[in-house]
Parts: sequence; C-alpha cells; structure tokens
Amino acid sequence: MAWRSPFISSIMVPYDHTRDFYFSGHTGLAVIISLEVMKTKMPLTIKIFSYIMIGWFIFMLISTRVHYSIDIIGGILFGFLSFDSSMKYLFYLDYFWSLPFLFITKLKNCFCEETIEDNRLMEDSLH
Repeated sequence: MAWRSPFISSIMVPYDHTRDFYFSGHTGLAVIISLEVMKTKMPLTIKIFSYIMIGWFIFMLISTRVHYSIDIIGGILFGFLSFDSSMKYLFYLDYFWSLPFLFITKLKNCFCEETIEDNRLMEDSLH
C-alpha cells in the first residue's frame, strides 16, 4: 500500500493491518444508486431490487467481517447526505457546465443566420 503511514490522522487510511475503513463506501454507493433509481421513472421491480441490493451488501459486509456495523451506518448516512447535497447543487453545476455549449450554440446560430440571410439575398437577386 502506498499510504502506509501518512503522518497525520485520517479516517480513510488503515493503520497497521486492519480493514476497518470508516465509512463503508460499498453501502454508501448502493444507497446513492438506490436513491437515483427511486428518482427516475424505473419499473417497480427495479426499485425493489435496489433495496434488496442494499440489504445484500449490508449482510455480506457484516458476515464477511469487512466492516463493522458502525461503518455500515456511516455508509448509509454518507449516501443520503451525498445524494441530498448533490441534488441541491446540481442545477447550478448543470448551468455552469452548459455555459460553453450555450456560447458555442449562440455563435453558431449567429453565423448561420447570416449565411441564411445571404443565401436568401442571392436567390432573390437571381430571380
């Protein structure tokens, strides 16, 4: 492992030979995926399957002793908080990321309107 000892306290780096990462990223990602599925217009069977997936992850992570139960609870909370905060700021991020596309579209429309206008004038002059 590259980060055996980062010389500062960290919640994501295992110290010694333990596997107790706080929080469970597996569970957090499953919660985020399930919340995203609930937000979309998916069939009910897929929505139910997403909840079963969370339960299966929790069962497997605890039974194989990959995470403690508090890591699972932290992963669930992290998933909910991440999804909620991303939904709050998603509009602003979408707008910010679409600005170059909007600028290019306006430029293209400006040049296209001029060429269409020129073509109409040339057609009118020929008739």
